[in-house]
Amino acid sequence: MSDFASVYTDLVGAFDAAWAIAEPDVDVLHDNEPRFDPPKNPKSGEEWARFRVLHGQGALPEIGSDTSESGGRVVVEIHVGLGRGVARSNAMASKVRDIFQGKRIGGVRCYESEEVVIGADSGNIWFQVNVSTRFRFESTPV
Repeated sequence: MSDFASVYTDLVGAFDAAWAIAEPDVDVLHDNEPRFDPPKNPKSGEEWARFRVLHGQGALPEIGSDTSESGGRVVVEIHVGLGRGVARSNAMASKVRDIFQGKRIGGVRCYESEEVVIGADSGNIWFQVNVSTRFRFESTPV
């Protein structure tokens, strides 16, 4: 059984460990951490990602049970310099999918990953692709 804080810790730990090997040169922005400035010259090859865990719906425990099931989504936003082509963003998205899709991380069951092309930002600097993975875990109601 888990609470959302421990689920977050498990998911961010799994992502950071795998990402450090798969993409060691790509900085990651995590929620609730000091913000870094995205690179100023994306054409130089610099890229970045944002990691978020969104709490989703939970279910009430069944009669006679003291546990329930909760869930959410891991969302990784991938940013590559506009004009660098989709091959790079697709490769990075594939690595995110490999980290989470169908995996069990601690007490968390991860399901399908979905890629959504956001496209160019308003300043025409970054091309963004989001990878979203649904997860569930058993929790103890408060």
